[in-house]
Amino acid sequence: MAERDAAWIEREYGTDKWPVFVRLIEQETAAAADGDSASRIFGRVLRRWRYLHAADSLRREQWLFDNRSVHVPLSVAYGAYSQLIVDAVLDACTERTQLVLELGCGPGHNLMNLWLQGGPRRVQYVGAEYTEAGRRAVDLLAALDPELSLHALAFDYHAPDLSTLSGFEHAVVFSAHSIEQIPYVPAALFDEIRGVATSVTALHFEPLGWQTGAGEGSSRAYAEQHDYNRNFVELLRDEERAGRLSIERLEPGVIGEAANSSTLVEWHSLKTPL
Repeated sequence: MAERDAAWIEREYGTDKWPVFVRLIEQETAAAADGDSASRIFGRVLRRWRYLHAADSLRREQWLFDNRSVHVPLSVAYGAYSQLIVDAVLDACTERTQLVLELGCGPGHNLMNLWLQGGPRRVQYVGAEYTEAGRRAVDLLAALDPELSLHALAFDYHAPDLSTLSGFEHAVVFSAHSIEQIPYVPAALFDEIRGVATSVTALHFEPLGWQTGAGEGSSRAYAEQHDYNRNFVELLRDEERAGRLSIERLEPGVIGEAANSSTLVEWHSLKTPL
């Protein structure tokens, strides 16, 4: 089995995937008619990206929904997954929220979806991303709407550093199938997340079901075959036992492909005991 290291990530995402997304944004922006809104431009980009390798958006796929295996059209699967992220993150935002941060944001499509579906206006949106191509896409999306305060931040899960983000009252931090890419995340990741604001609500949509011991959701064999993450839940529980966070949700197999479905994790930061 090949090791999922930095070179692998750069090859798969920095070279193969996210530059394509950048080109789609550039093409649709250049072709936009006068008065085209950000939502119309982004909608065309997202549709072209989703079905780049699938000729039929109604092709049926085998997916899990709350650990129940069903055949659904590809458009339903993609739409449900995307909407789950948007709704859960927006539900976590309050009148005190000043920062919405996505870790491993790729080209920033989740953040743009949040904004276009009613995300808080006077909030700083940040896409923390390892690849230069992903960060370039975030900047291009930000430029579509002058009212959107969005910027990209260079970020590496192997050596997490969010020190440029601090002083916020409340932050919502989330990840969507990006922690999966790091076989063993460092415990310091939790300190970095907590450090961005006085109060933090964190949401993770990651294939961690097999790590919970519930026997549901994602597959250990699949994770090991693809060199996906194997230690996030263990670290999460260590942090809770130490009194540094409170786990509010740990729900395996919420949505996704059977062997790699999303577990929904929600935790809140706690002040470290003296």
